[in-house]
Amino acid sequence: MKRLIIVMLCLGAFLSCGKKQEAAEPKTETKVETAEPKAEDKTETETKEVRKVNYVCPMDTNFGVEYSADGQTARLFDESDKIYELKRTEGAEGVYFKDDSGASIRENGDKLTVELVKGKPIECEVFKEEK
Repeated sequence: MKRLIIVMLCLGAFLSCGKKQEAAEPKTETKVETAEPKAEDKTETETKEVRKVNYVCPMDTNFGVEYSADGQTARLFDESDKIYELKRTEGAEGVYFKDDSGASIRENGDKLTVELVKGKPIECEVFKEEK
């Protein structure tokens, strides 16, 4: 008789543990999808960053340039917060950026030639480069 009671108690404990475990663990899986593209799906230009360079020029004139990650555009900022949207152009003297109004820049190492007025170039040097 004692054996029967012990077996019944063990069986009851075994069955009750199994039911609690099933209730605690849901049978359905929830899959969360993100809109973030996978690392292998990103193109090379998306992984590069915009390059920002500040230049100091004669008479304490300063310019800032943001070069796009793909190298096809540049944004020139002057001291009055005017922004020139420049596009890459290849010429006889190398690569430079210009816009439709005639503003242009040409980078050569640590030097930058800015031409906002035709025939009046401003020679500048790198003051600070941000990455």
